[in-house]
Amino acid sequence: MNVLNIELNKKKTIFFALKSIFGCKNWQITRICNQLNIGKNLIVEYIETDLLIEIGQYIEKGSLQVGNNLKEQQRKDIVRLKVINCYKGLRHKVNLPVRGQRTRTNATSKFKF
Repeated sequence: MNVLNIELNKKKTIFFALKSIFGCKNWQITRICNQLNIGKNLIVEYIETDLLIEIGQYIEKGSLQVGNNLKEQQRKDIVRLKVINCYKGLRHKVNLPVRGQRTRTNATSKFKF
């Protein structure tokens, strides 16, 4: 059972199986199920392949960025931050926490100051 070239676990419900797609969050899966009139508690094994194809098409044509497209966009964003030398970009360059986490015990840098 493939959706967007990602193998879904046949034993799980559609709600939890779609979480294995990178970038699919709870609210997005709920919206998909509501738009296509699918129960969130249906087990993937018992869903017809036509319905899984329809789910994949809905994700592709919608404004949802998931999978490799989302990973590539995140990678581009980090490169852009590094190029413009903003604070977050500098933190990414030296492999330190970006969002204010502590560095005394947990994070280590590539460079010794």
